[in-house]
Amino acid sequence: MKYRLSHFKKTVTQRNKKSLRERSRTISEYRNALEVRIINRVEMDLNKGCIDKAINRYEGFFQYYSMNQRLHNEVAKLYIQKGDKIRAGRHLFFKENLTKIELECVNKFKQSCGNSSTIILKKRIAKENFRVKELSDYAKHKLKVLIKEASEESGKTPNFLKGFERYFEKKEY
Repeated sequence: MKYRLSHFKKTVTQRNKKSLRERSRTISEYRNALEVRIINRVEMDLNKGCIDKAINRYEGFFQYYSMNQRLHNEVAKLYIQKGDKIRAGRHLFFKENLTKIELECVNKFKQSCGNSSTIILKKRIAKENFRVKELSDYAKHKLKVLIKEASEESGKTPNFLKGFERYFEKKEY
């Protein structure tokens, strides 16, 4: 059976029209596929020596899916490599078992925020896509303590933290 070249072009084009989101069955599959794509592109950037471009890719990913601590650890390594300990500390803030250099970065981040729990939370929480249920138990406990400290600092719970406070009232951590 003979096929025309236009027949093959049409099927390839139709296949390519489906986005990554459409090819994924669930949201978690989509996130995983997107994460793999980001990691592959970051590796290519690092092989070319483009650390800034790799960091920008991670930061762009975090605008939509900010809960992946493993990726936060990776971008923190890049910031440490660049010598930016404050930004590295921001990404390492919810990590467990910090090394000496990582602890130093987190402390520099806290100092840059004036050791204010409210400011730390504003810088660390992306309001639109922050999902408490996706945090580790350690990170949930740390978040709960920070919310309590922020409430004590200002005398009342800041508006942007009220939803998180309600979440922790319902669940025990």
